[in-house]
Amino acid sequence: APASAWAAAPAAAHAAAAARGDRVLALAARRLSKREAAGVASGKLRASDVEQGAQIVGLALFRSAAHKDSSEAVELLHAAGIRTCVITGDALGTGVWAARECGVLGKRAR
Repeated sequence: APASAWAAAPAAAHAAAAARGDRVLALAARRLSKREAAGVASGKLRASDVEQGAQIVGLALFRSAAHKDSSEAVELLHAAGIRTCVITGDALGTGVWAARECGVLGKRAR
């Protein structure tokens, strides 16, 4: 496959995993020169100083199910006329999944 197709694969995998409610952690690596490795070990270089050029080598997925009582709490809020929303630092797809799981968003809403 062309390099551009492979480069798009992690983004597509992330989007699919987030839509299932997974938290996604990208794993990247590159070889460090002896000088760079010594700089990181001594604290003279930060990770951000040497992460340029790293390539994604995989994705770690973590599943975190919605609390069992979340849907009931959202139903009670809706019944009381209280508008609900989800605020998250997760990927958009993960937030949408969470909103659907607990009833903030309808199962078919976009």
